[in-house]
Amino acid sequence: MLENNEMLVRYISSERVEGVPDSFYETIDYFEPELQKAGISNARKVAAKLLLTMSRQHGGRTFYVPNLKRLANLARQHEILNDYYRRKLSVPDIAKKHRMTSTAVYTIIRSKPLPDEQ
Repeated sequence: MLENNEMLVRYISSERVEGVPDSFYETIDYFEPELQKAGISNARKVAAKLLLTMSRQHGGRTFYVPNLKRLANLARQHEILNDYYRRKLSVPDIAKKHRMTSTAVYTIIRSKPLPDEQ
Protein backbone atom coordinates (compact mmCIF):
# COMPACT_ATOMS: atom_id res chain seq x y z
CA MET A 1 0.00 0.00 0.00
CA LEU A 2 1.06 3.54 -0.61
CA GLU A 3 1.55 5.21 2.73
CA ASN A 4 2.12 8.67 1.27
CA ASN A 5 0.30 9.24 -1.97
CA GLU A 6 0.93 13.01 -2.34
CA MET A 7 3.06 12.47 -5.45
CA LEU A 8 0.32 10.30 -6.95
CA VAL A 9 -2.32 12.92 -6.06
CA ARG A 10 -0.30 15.66 -7.80
CA TYR A 11 0.23 13.49 -10.86
CA ILE A 12 -3.34 12.22 -11.18
CA SER A 13 -4.90 15.64 -10.55
CA SER A 14 -2.73 17.49 -13.09
CA GLU A 15 -2.93 15.21 -16.14
CA ARG A 16 -4.60 12.12 -17.51
CA VAL A 17 -2.59 8.97 -17.00
CA GLU A 18 -2.75 6.30 -19.69
CA GLY A 19 -4.54 3.21 -18.41
CA VAL A 20 -6.54 5.06 -15.75
CA PRO A 21 -10.24 4.79 -16.70
CA ASP A 22 -12.06 7.92 -17.85
CA SER A 23 -14.61 7.33 -15.09
CA PHE A 24 -11.86 8.03 -12.54
CA TYR A 25 -11.31 11.51 -13.99
CA GLU A 26 -15.04 12.07 -14.47
CA THR A 27 -15.50 11.47 -10.75
CA ILE A 28 -12.77 13.99 -9.95
CA ASP A 29 -14.58 16.40 -12.27
CA TYR A 30 -17.83 15.84 -10.31
CA PHE A 31 -16.21 16.43 -6.92
CA GLU A 32 -14.09 19.44 -7.84
CA PRO A 33 -16.84 22.09 -8.23
CA GLU A 34 -18.61 20.91 -5.07
CA LEU A 35 -15.38 21.24 -3.10
CA GLN A 36 -14.82 24.70 -4.62
CA LYS A 37 -18.32 25.76 -3.55
CA ALA A 38 -17.44 24.63 -0.03
CA GLY A 39 -14.45 26.97 -0.11
CA ILE A 40 -11.83 24.25 -0.24
CA SER A 41 -8.62 25.38 -1.88
CA ASN A 42 -6.86 23.00 -4.25
CA ALA A 43 -10.23 21.37 -4.89
CA ARG A 44 -8.95 19.22 -7.76
CA LYS A 45 -6.15 17.77 -5.62
CA VAL A 46 -8.56 17.15 -2.75
CA ALA A 47 -10.97 15.43 -5.15
CA ALA A 48 -8.13 13.25 -6.46
CA LYS A 49 -7.06 12.43 -2.91
CA LEU A 50 -10.61 11.40 -1.97
CA LEU A 51 -10.85 9.18 -5.03
CA LEU A 52 -7.45 7.61 -4.34
CA THR A 53 -8.62 6.88 -0.79
CA MET A 54 -11.68 5.14 -2.23
CA SER A 55 -9.41 3.29 -4.64
CA ARG A 56 -7.22 2.08 -1.79
CA GLN A 57 -10.23 0.90 0.24
CA HIS A 58 -12.53 -0.35 -2.53
CA GLY A 59 -10.37 -0.67 -5.64
CA GLY A 60 -11.52 -3.41 -7.98
CA ARG A 61 -14.90 -3.80 -6.28
CA THR A 62 -18.27 -2.89 -7.66
CA PHE A 63 -20.59 -1.15 -5.25
CA TYR A 64 -23.99 0.45 -5.49
CA VAL A 65 -24.45 4.21 -5.18
CA PRO A 66 -28.14 5.00 -4.70
CA ASN A 67 -29.62 7.82 -6.73
CA LEU A 68 -30.62 11.07 -5.06
CA LYS A 69 -34.34 10.25 -5.12
CA ARG A 70 -33.71 7.01 -3.20
CA LEU A 71 -31.57 8.84 -0.63
CA ALA A 72 -34.26 11.52 -0.24
CA ASN A 73 -36.91 8.83 0.33
CA LEU A 74 -34.77 7.14 2.97
CA ALA A 75 -34.19 10.48 4.72
CA ARG A 76 -37.93 11.20 4.67
CA GLN A 77 -38.72 7.75 6.10
CA HIS A 78 -36.22 8.37 8.89
CA GLU A 79 -37.81 11.76 9.60
CA ILE A 80 -41.29 10.19 9.69
CA LEU A 81 -40.12 7.54 12.15
CA ASN A 82 -38.53 10.22 14.33
CA ASP A 83 -41.73 12.28 14.17
CA TYR A 84 -43.77 9.28 15.28
CA TYR A 85 -41.54 7.56 17.84
CA ARG A 86 -39.52 10.42 19.31
CA ARG A 87 -41.54 13.57 18.76
CA LYS A 88 -44.80 11.70 19.41
CA LEU A 89 -46.60 13.43 16.54
CA SER A 90 -49.91 11.98 15.42
CA VAL A 91 -50.16 10.14 12.11
CA PRO A 92 -52.46 12.82 10.61
CA ASP A 93 -49.98 15.54 11.63
CA ILE A 94 -47.09 13.59 10.12
CA ALA A 95 -49.08 13.02 6.92
CA LYS A 96 -49.80 16.73 6.64
CA LYS A 97 -46.18 17.69 7.38
CA HIS A 98 -44.83 15.36 4.67
CA ARG A 99 -47.73 15.83 2.23
CA MET A 100 -48.66 12.17 2.33
CA THR A 101 -51.73 10.14 3.13
CA SER A 102 -52.15 8.70 6.60
CA THR A 103 -52.15 5.25 4.99
CA ALA A 104 -48.68 5.87 3.54
CA VAL A 105 -47.41 7.02 6.95
CA TYR A 106 -48.85 3.91 8.62
CA THR A 107 -47.16 1.74 5.98
CA ILE A 108 -43.76 3.29 6.78
CA ILE A 109 -44.28 2.97 10.53
CA ARG A 110 -45.31 -0.69 10.27
CA SER A 111 -42.41 -1.58 7.97
CA LYS A 112 -39.62 0.03 10.00
CA PRO A 113 -38.54 -0.52 13.60
CA LEU A 114 -37.86 2.24 16.07
CA PRO A 115 -34.82 4.16 14.77
CA ASP A 116 -31.53 3.81 16.64
CA GLU A 117 -30.87 6.32 19.37
CA GLN A 118 -28.77 9.19 18.11
